[in-house]
Amino acid sequence: SSSVLVAKLVSAVLVALPAIVLVCSVAHFVKNVQLTAGQWGVLTAEMSLGSLAFASVGLAIGYLAAAEVAFALTYGVYIGLSAVGGLFVPPAVLPAGIQDWAHLLPSYRLAELGWRVASGQPIDGSGLLVLICWAVIAAGVAWSAIRRPRLRTRRAG
Repeated sequence: SSSVLVAKLVSAVLVALPAIVLVCSVAHFVKNVQLTAGQWGVLTAEMSLGSLAFASVGLAIGYLAAAEVAFALTYGVYIGLSAVGGLFVPPAVLPAGIQDWAHLLPSYRLAELGWRVASGQPIDGSGLLVLICWAVIAAGVAWSAIRRPRLRTRRAG
């Protein structure tokens, strides 16, 4: 069961990689974003590894929710994480209470890592820690759900 989870997480990162490369290519060639080759490499690696947190959340939802609602629930969670994480508007314009929560979200922390790379600032360890915690906790939830298939069956039925 753990090998299934690992395989799905690796697959998710590999599926995300072409989209990440495409976004970086559009940023460079269409929007004229100028970064060094090293910055592009670090940015690509960060986004790839950061996708683990989101893939883990998606797998946890997929294993816990009924098939009929899993997609909608996952989409809603991602939109909520994006909104509260400051991806639709700059985090500084969010209300103070939401700004406090934003720092705990993988969406904010992944974007923050990108902002730091683009501006030449050092990577913030607390941002990496938040992403790792989300990935590990969500993967743990998904792994527990895999190991207890009768919970999934009961919810789906």
